[in-house]
Amino acid sequence: MKCDKHFKLMGKLEIVLANGSILKSALNKYEYLCVTPLLQAGVTIRESVNKRRSSIIKLVDGNSLRGYIDEQMSEIYKYRNASETMHGRALNIVRNGNSKSGCSTVIEKPFFIRGFNGAALSRNGVKLDIASNTKKFGIAAFRIDLESSLHTECSNPTVVLVENLESFMYIEKVIPCVDVAIWYSGNIDANLYGIFKWDGFNKSKVLISPDYDKVGLNNYLSLRKALYNSLVSASLFIPNNLEELMISYSNKKLHTDQNFSDNLNKFVSFANTYSDDKLMRVLQLMVKYGGLEQEAIQLNI
Repeated sequence: MKCDKHFKLMGKLEIVLANGSILKSALNKYEYLCVTPLLQAGVTIRESVNKRRSSIIKLVDGNSLRGYIDEQMSEIYKYRNASETMHGRALNIVRNGNSKSGCSTVIEKPFFIRGFNGAALSRNGVKLDIASNTKKFGIAAFRIDLESSLHTECSNPTVVLVENLESFMYIEKVIPCVDVAIWYSGNIDANLYGIFKWDGFNKSKVLISPDYDKVGLNNYLSLRKALYNSLVSASLFIPNNLEELMISYSNKKLHTDQNFSDNLNKFVSFANTYSDDKLMRVLQLMVKYGGLEQEAIQLNI
């Protein structure tokens, strides 16, 4: 339902109830299309009023029109209340009748997190001991709309954003300096950038460990741009033996499937503008060998 447009139409139908008619020219194309079933049912009729072919929509059955308006207003308020209390796919069902039709990104989205070196989150005096949970259970989770403070044994913690779940579960063996690891899966949710304004996170060093392909590099560029005016430093993780891994396990198909060559100039321009030697090195290797899926870094364990 087009809620706002329909709400305005109900106001015009109230005029029909009060005055007995309304000029057809007062209705736009959408409104007249909605009124057509009322004309077909005999609730209203269309009458010419002069030789200039002007016409009116005239009331015939007031009780039926009253019932129609009340029913439609009930649906409008249901929609508006849902808009205020529902999010994501539930709201899509109300709006579109399809959970996958529309936007499903919500700020309450949970993220998996792993911690080391005494890493903990605290909020309103309540502590989530990430390091302890990681040691005991392998993982913890948090919601990014619940602002918290990060505490670790070091003053400038290293936060690693990891694209793939398998690498995330072994990240401390690949990147021993990690204090906190967050799994972002695919494209980074833009809401995640907000945590780097929280106490503790706002002085962190951020590494992103993505697939070495177009999607992974786009995530890196988005991260750098989002944190550009902050105190947080962000860089691309490169294992020492990246070229060896690419020689053995690179995949040219990642280039063709993702149109990497069409985006190469954008990546090179970014690397030059920000003097990003790591990005430039990765681009040189990708042009020479192809893309590399992140899971290959586990071969270093």
